[in-house]
Amino acid sequence: MSMQTRLLTSTLALSLVACAASGPKQPPLTPLQTAQIAISRADEARAGDYANLDMSNARARLTDARDANNRAQQGKDPQASEASRQFADEARADAELALAKAQLARVQAATFSLQQQMGLIPQAPPETMTPETETYPSAPPPDMPSTPDEVPLQPLPNNGAAA
Repeated sequence: MSMQTRLLTSTLALSLVACAASGPKQPPLTPLQTAQIAISRADEARAGDYANLDMSNARARLTDARDANNRAQQGKDPQASEASRQFADEARADAELALAKAQLARVQAATFSLQQQMGLIPQAPPETMTPETETYPSAPPPDMPSTPDEVPLQPLPNNGAAA
């Protein structure tokens, strides 16, 4: 066998092994699944403690998406499939917003605490500070992580959709 033939055979063998090792590709997530994952992650981070309205909106939109999906599967509404996708996207966005608000509130609370410890701001509780100085959220509940490092962040699947 020539050197080129051996090299080609080796390359082909390695390529086949690499393809076999990667296993079957997972099917893309549906918008309903993506929304449910986003809501679950926000729930795990207790985003509802800081952004209850956004979490309520996310859950309501997910329910709307499921209802529309059921209508689409039953063939009762020709536009229900698109409506389901739109509701699911709104649910995902609301859950992501709630999570971002909760993370921001935790960072602001930690910043306030550090600034107080450093003597950069008065020792007044956050609720009594005036809008002219700056407002800060109250400290998080005792059993809630108080720093962003304590809450693992995971990127949400977007199914290749543009942001």
